[in-house]
Amino acid sequence: DGKFGEQSVEAAQILMSQIGLYERAIDGELGEYTWRALQEWLTGLGHYGRAIDGKPGYYTYRALQQFLRKKGLYPASKFLLDGKFGPATIAAFQKYLNTQRG
Repeated sequence: DGKFGEQSVEAAQILMSQIGLYERAIDGELGEYTWRALQEWLTGLGHYGRAIDGKPGYYTYRALQQFLRKKGLYPASKFLLDGKFGPATIAAFQKYLNTQRG
């Protein structure tokens, strides 16, 4: 739907929890702790090389886009790696999260 709502955030928190990067309550809040876990995850995957500060921005979003492109879920065009958490990035991340549900 182009929106990263509570259910999407919960799915991300569950995934980060399962791999030991998120130890807080699964609350559906896309805040500092969720972003910190995502930054740590992307760092471990070799896509993010900046400070892990829980503050999303251009480099966090671009790292996520690179990861999703590598997984074949994000259109392979350098122009789309724009460092924005827009509808294409959100849809691709939701698609990835849906593949991780067990």
